[in-house]
Amino acid sequence: MTVRLALGGAALLMMVGGVHPKQVMADDWIYTTRPGDTLWSIGEAYLRRPVELTALQNHNQITDPKKIPPGTQIKIPLTMLKRQPDPVVVSFVRGGVWLRHSKSMDAATALSVGSPLRVGDRINTDAGAGATLTFADGSVVFISEQSELELDTISLLRSGGMVDARLRLQRGQIQSQVRPRDKPGARFEVITPAAVAAARGTQFRVTSIESPASMRSEVPEGKVGVSAQQVERAVSAGFGVITANGEPPGQPAKLPLAPNLSRIPATLSPGDRAAWEPLAGAVNYRAIIVHAEARNARVFEQYQPEPILVWPDLKPGDYLVKVRATDTAGFEGLDGEQAVAGLARPPLIALTAPVNESPRNMLNTVNGQLTFHWHAVRGANSYRFQVRAEDAQQPVLDAVTSDLHFMAQSALPPGHYAWRVAARNAQGKLGDFGSESHIVILPTPDNL
Repeated sequence: MTVRLALGGAALLMMVGGVHPKQVMADDWIYTTRPGDTLWSIGEAYLRRPVELTALQNHNQITDPKKIPPGTQIKIPLTMLKRQPDPVVVSFVRGGVWLRHSKSMDAATALSVGSPLRVGDRINTDAGAGATLTFADGSVVFISEQSELELDTISLLRSGGMVDARLRLQRGQIQSQVRPRDKPGARFEVITPAAVAAARGTQFRVTSIESPASMRSEVPEGKVGVSAQQVERAVSAGFGVITANGEPPGQPAKLPLAPNLSRIPATLSPGDRAAWEPLAGAVNYRAIIVHAEARNARVFEQYQPEPILVWPDLKPGDYLVKVRATDTAGFEGLDGEQAVAGLARPPLIALTAPVNESPRNMLNTVNGQLTFHWHAVRGANSYRFQVRAEDAQQPVLDAVTSDLHFMAQSALPPGHYAWRVAARNAQGKLGDFGSESHIVILPTPDNL
């Protein structure tokens, strides 16, 4: 496992386009020195045994252990550390999320809550899936659907807090909520093929776009540095930047405002539709539902063009709905929020068979263009209506309507017919058909 600790001085910011990460041994932990550091002070802070100082000096080819320039990267074998770095932990999984361990030739396995992750592990999410990763200092990363993320570098010594992490996002989107760093030079980086986004205590989103290759960075809170082609662009809260592959970061653009969700009801049951006021200039919306008391659990996430949410089949409880708009440039904006109490699905009511009203049974008539009526059924959302000829198996009329009547669009030819109706509930379940009513369409002098 390779981990990096950056303390003091300006932390190393990886530039995209010709400059590649320094390669270190997989069993080394990296400490970046600050002014006043000596080999002895480093050893006292991090080594299990002082006698290992000589081995550490030789491992790093240090000529003067008393004078180490600030910014020097000291490789410390994991076997020498007082304690092993803490892993990243999977705190939530939704749908198909897959894990492939570093250097493993085995097939990917399903990711599960509580699984520890280490350097080199790669995560893939299916359509409609997502996962939440929690770091030792409480920082959180949300992985959206159809994404691929690799833990390139993590430094998670709980005693000193997580001071450095580097994540590689090959495709898809992640959102990071990074705890404020109280250590000089501490850094949290997301690397894509097009650029690097680095933050210290902020909330930001990164999307890696495969075609055309680019990176979109959005900053709801704090400040992020986006770097590419040896150019760094500071992006403040409420702004975003698009970086095309092989080019420096673009100019910051203002993010869409938060949608007003006050029209969403305070209580919703599965299948209920809730709309919000459309936001001017929005072409899409991302709707997210999280537990009110466990906001790291994104139980629902959907990208859609319409400002309407159909409440999913969730366990009853308190939730928070978050919605953000996407503009024509592809930037996702600030989150609107609305608290919702999710209710249980209403119990299904047993549907009784409808009772036919008219035309009455055994009616003889010369009028072939009839209107059929029946009585309402409690719990019915719609009705299925059928008319069949007496000597035929297949109906000549078969329709679904939410009304309590049905008018034939054209006259039925003379003959013997039977009509019946069945009720359907909101879930589309069909009840039993009622009793058939028989009618006879008599010929007229014109059609004899």
